[in-house]
Amino acid sequence: MQCTPALLMHYYLAENSFKGSKRIKKHLIVFSDMIEDCGLKGSADSYNFSAVVPANPDIIINDLKKVRRMPKLEGVTVYVIGPTGGYQQSDSVSRYLAVKSFWEVFFEKAGATVKRYGAPIEYP
Repeated sequence: MQCTPALLMHYYLAENSFKGSKRIKKHLIVFSDMIEDCGLKGSADSYNFSAVVPANPDIIINDLKKVRRMPKLEGVTVYVIGPTGGYQQSDSVSRYLAVKSFWEVFFEKAGATVKRYGAPIEYP
């Protein structure tokens, strides 16, 4: 069964939404468990998000760059609501922290700032 990397695709689409925007404030609010279950179409290497994230998040980020799917989110403030990082499924705090760390690195390399990850947001 083939699937689409929903989170990664939506961040790429968000880039297009923010591109050329004259707005002073750009906010991206993500409601997700933050688990990506698919590899990348067109990627030379397939990967299992659950296995790769704790080991080496740069594998995924480099794959995104290779297939030109790494979003450019300069000036965007990100709020993540509902992340479990698979915590409920694997019952592992270290896994939750590894997934959180991946997305913090991902958004930083995309040019965005993570304002909140999992906590209730205080929207300006």
